[in-house]
Amino acid sequence: MVIIAEAFCTGYDNGATSNEINDFILEAAGDAYTVMELVTIHGAAVGAFCPEHIDKLG
Repeated sequence: MVIIAEAFCTGYDNGATSNEINDFILEAAGDAYTVMELVTIHGAAVGAFCPEHIDKLG
């Protein structure tokens, strides 16, 4: 989960938009996690690892 969390932050650091991150979540869902689990990881990741992107959570 930490690797996934860091990937969200890296995406934002590299200029990804919230829509692009949401698309990633929808595409990745089902491989190892559900959409809701990935959304939770996303929120926790931004809060813990890259709070400078908190405004992108909507």
